[in-house]
Amino acid sequence: MNSDFKFLDIVYSLAAGLVIGAIFYPIFIGNLGHRIFNLKVISSENGEDYKKPEKGAIREGLKHVLGILIIPSIWILWDKKNQNLYDKITKTLVVEKNTAE
Repeated sequence: MNSDFKFLDIVYSLAAGLVIGAIFYPIFIGNLGHRIFNLKVISSENGEDYKKPEKGAIREGLKHVLGILIIPSIWILWDKKNQNLYDKITKTLVVEKNTAE
């Protein structure tokens, strides 16, 4: 049976997100794209850097799985803070890094 939407695709996407988040968030306070564009992920509740591996894994896992549904890409168009759906769920913001760091 050939199907465009397979359960294993979701599992693989989730696994990739978990690994990427757990590795990159403690190092870059975000993913590789955040590092390249001098951005970081912070908590929207207290402004602290979002650098724990388990939190990064959850955020990236959600991003990868929800990305399959296209919802995060559309959500950002009408959000006042330009947050994706996974940012809302994890209570995070993506901001520019202070160059003095």
